[in-house]
Amino acid sequence: MLKKGFAVLMAGIMAVSLVGCKGSAKEGGPASEAGKGEEKTEQASGGKKVLKLSHNFLSTQPLHKALVDVAKNIEERTNGEIVIEIYENAQIANGVDGAEQCVRGADLINVYDASCMGDWVPDYNALVGPFLFDTQDEYVEFCKGDWAQSLNAKAEEQGIKVLALDYCFGFRHIGTTKKTIETLDDMKGFKIRVPKSTVWVETFKALGASPTAMGWSEIYNGLQTNMIEGMESSLSDIYDNQLWEVLDQITLTGHFLGTAAVMMSADVFNSLTPEQQQIVQEEFAKGAVVNNELFVKADEEARKAMEEHGIVFHEIDPEPFKEASKAYYENMPGLTDGVYDAIMADLEKIRAGK
Repeated sequence: MLKKGFAVLMAGIMAVSLVGCKGSAKEGGPASEAGKGEEKTEQASGGKKVLKLSHNFLSTQPLHKALVDVAKNIEERTNGEIVIEIYENAQIANGVDGAEQCVRGADLINVYDASCMGDWVPDYNALVGPFLFDTQDEYVEFCKGDWAQSLNAKAEEQGIKVLALDYCFGFRHIGTTKKTIETLDDMKGFKIRVPKSTVWVETFKALGASPTAMGWSEIYNGLQTNMIEGMESSLSDIYDNQLWEVLDQITLTGHFLGTAAVMMSADVFNSLTPEQQQIVQEEFAKGAVVNNELFVKADEEARKAMEEHGIVFHEIDPEPFKEASKAYYENMPGLTDGVYDAIMADLEKIRAGK
């Protein structure tokens, strides 16, 4: 009897413990192991669909603020049937890892440079290539065209639904410590930090530089210790991350237009009702407009602030840089033959107002 009573008591204690553990689980918020495993979210009670959105910007930056509004509007317009939890600063799977999880059918919205889909559709690496677009508006218009939309169709065949291509965050420029960059000749042997991306490495090789791939968090120390002579990013990114403290000069190359695509699993998208699909696409399209306006303003403010801190800005003649960068489109693995000419043909129509 004593043994039986003890067993009943222990079973009761275990049951209470399990209930307590389940009740303490927290929905949303930062994942304890960022980026590990598939971001598969259970359907919440009452028919809710919970999607996790991952991006690699700070919560203070325009892209995050625009996406917060997008999530809010989608939840309101779907009467709470679709809830989007936002994880900034790549707290969970992002980039290529995020794209792979979309292919696998995870309940994840991945916001990252379109080149992260290059493993599935290589020509996305051409869309984000160097010295293509003269203005942000030109890029936005280009994304509506047949060539860009054909890439999205190919991505969908691979399991990725592209909701938007046109979230922009400013043209990227070169910041240096002591070296002055004003001509293409100044790029020869220039030790510049680039992301761990073939797109960046091949671009700066084409320009004659010596690209050094390293993580974003290593840039500040790399500049301080002269491990690198410079770096590149948008003006607002340079300012927000206080890199102006270890830079002397910025050359306005505009070699890349910083852009982000919004993507999710095609299977998950197709599981939504037609009305929900329309709402999701409409709100992400509106969010791009808001984001782009905010970043233009942020870049203007960043330049003014850095000039006040003594940063010297240089202009360049872009034509020699553009000519040299064509080697990127010839050397980048996997690109369709003649892809540069195809892009330029569409761009010429836009520039001619056709």
